[in-house]
Amino acid sequence: MVAVLPASLEIQAARARNSFAIFAKEAWHIIEPGKAYVGNWHLEAIAEHLQAVLEGDIKRLLVNMPPRHGKSSYISTLIHPWSWLHNPSLRWLCASYALNLATRDNLKCRRIIKSPWFQDRYGSIFTLTKDQDAKMKFENDKSGYRQAVSVGSAGTTGEGGDILLIDDPHPIEQKRSDLTARPYSRCLWLHLGRQHRPGMGTSQSCSGIRARIGLQNVFPDVRENMARSTQRRRTITLV
Repeated sequence: MVAVLPASLEIQAARARNSFAIFAKEAWHIIEPGKAYVGNWHLEAIAEHLQAVLEGDIKRLLVNMPPRHGKSSYISTLIHPWSWLHNPSLRWLCASYALNLATRDNLKCRRIIKSPWFQDRYGSIFTLTKDQDAKMKFENDKSGYRQAVSVGSAGTTGEGGDILLIDDPHPIEQKRSDLTARPYSRCLWLHLGRQHRPGMGTSQSCSGIRARIGLQNVFPDVRENMARSTQRRRTITLV
């Protein structure tokens, strides 16, 4: 049963539903209990760009920044529950170089959705299904789902998704000159470039792939591919 909110909280919930930046600030306590939210311009920039992706203004977004700056919290965790407030049928395919990292963010995302804070405000929009509610994949009653995979793992293409999210496609310990980084970036662009074509596992009803990519290090071939693109893309770099 969805709680009846006081008028002031209804207004607050509506504001958070309309603005991802506000939603992220208010939901922060769920994924980082005991740690106060500290805002900064780079978080506002990430929030603005992520909302633009979901609204169809940006097709591909590349975010480059050092660790521990809120990249994964915003891109891999907070944006997903907010997206389902507007389109709960969205299907997310979320990858990292290590499956345990993608699974970690899956759990945080699910924790937000199941929290009393979220359920009291938005519980009437969708519910998680009981027969597919695992840490690596969970679904809702509107056909949306979130699947955690590792970059380059077998069967990844067959899963498909409306939104492809690749957070840390390679370990930060790898140096720029390390050639093992190139297969990761090639795999990244292979998925983003071909996933929307017929026969690649994407739902026929989706209008196109919208991808958010978080990288701690950027290798030359990634930058070059980004520069050559003619599609709507944006890059955020924090040094």
